[in-house]
Amino acid sequence: MRFLMVESVCNIIFFGVSFLYSLYQVSRGDISIGHFVMISSYILMLSSPLESIGSMYTALQKSTASLYIFIDNLSDMTAVQESDSDLITPVEFVKIRGLHFSYEKNSYPRD
Repeated sequence: MRFLMVESVCNIIFFGVSFLYSLYQVSRGDISIGHFVMISSYILMLSSPLESIGSMYTALQKSTASLYIFIDNLSDMTAVQESDSDLITPVEFVKIRGLHFSYEKNSYPRD
């Protein structure tokens, strides 16, 4: 969140100064109104990708933090499962009676 705030302040300062400086040059007659419009367009075109990079960085930080929490919880769950496996007794055999399976209409159950 702090990074996003710093980035916003830097964008406002940089693009604001550029805009005001080009406006100052128009008032002095150093550049024409057409150049001022072109510079303003470039300022707007440059600001959008920079804001996108900042928001992607913030999303990456949040995702990384969530991933670390998930990994910690997963390791805790694995430790619990390993300790519970000692309490379960193994089954020696399984006996199935009256099992019936066929694709034919007239079939009989087998033992």
